Amino acid sequence: MNGFFPKISLPVFAVTILILVTAPNANAQVGRLYLNAPRDTNAITLTAATTYSNTWGDTDIPAGSNRSRNNSGTMQYIRMMDIGGRAGGPGFTVSYANQLSFNPDTNLINQREQGFGDPSLTFDVNLFGAPSLTREQMAQTPMVTFASIHFGLGLPLGKYDRNAVANIGSNRYTFKTTVNYSITNDAGRHWWDIYVSGRIFGDNKDYRHPSLGDGKLSQKPLFGLETHYSMDIARKTWLSIGGIYGNGGQVRFEGQNQGDAQNNLKGSVGVGFPAWPGGSVIVNYNRTLIHPSGAPDIDQFTAIFVHMF
Repeated sequence: MNGFFPKISLPVFAVTILILVTAPNANAQVGRLYLNAPRDTNAITLTAATTYSNTWGDTDIPAGSNRSRNNSGTMQYIRMMDIGGRAGGPGFTVSYANQLSFNPDTNLINQREQGFGDPSLTFDVNLFGAPSLTREQMAQTPMVTFASIHFGLGLPLGKYDRNAVANIGSNRYTFKTTVNYSITNDAGRHWWDIYVSGRIFGDNKDYRHPSLGDGKLSQKPLFGLETHYSMDIARKTWLSIGGIYGNGGQVRFEGQNQGDAQNNLKGSVGVGFPAWPGGSVIVNYNRTLIHPSGAPDIDQFTAIFVHMF
């Protein structure tokens, strides 16, 4: 975050996604995702991710005994503006994925799918520490501790097949709220990032259970807490390490629990560096360390490319 963009020096709000990585279901996964921008500018984020998991494309939906390899690409756009004197703005996210599902017991592939994932509408606004400033004003403003709030509405428009063992789209609405509290005492050389989130789910009324037949898939709210520490290791380059905790999200079919609710802990490491004028790259790896039986078990690598103009 420190010095990534010319004449930009005050942290403002998320311009990535994501992601996990890139949609309302994704956790942030790494520190320094809440980057700085003056008002009346634009941010485009491209994310490439490879995910090995026991889930659908929506990594909050377990896929039973099956596992999947999901290669996805996501684009997010955000417009920065003045919102009541605070920095913030609306945006949207679209994604495309190639998903291979297999049975680990037989080592046989049982499905190959590709298509668009569920798009989302986003809105971000600063709570304190990041007033709406011009590019010139930001150049004179040191980095300080700040907090922002972020909303994501997932739309059930991704590819969905009720007969599939795992889907790229989820066939349901979702809504996620995240609050970041990012702390620095030395003008941005070291950061503690704390992300608190809650996600609620609509029902998938066109779900086919592999053994119980047709019915409604529902899910209880899911709560998340992330803490990441990052430090500069060279001019404009930093390292991040953190932990990601999720609790809740019990999946139900026709009111009956399916597996255990999440009580998951993931570890995360990342590095960020400038790549071109106005652009930066963040590379991240995260992996599930502890999870109940049947809860999401995720191994994920992401490369995030951010450009501001």
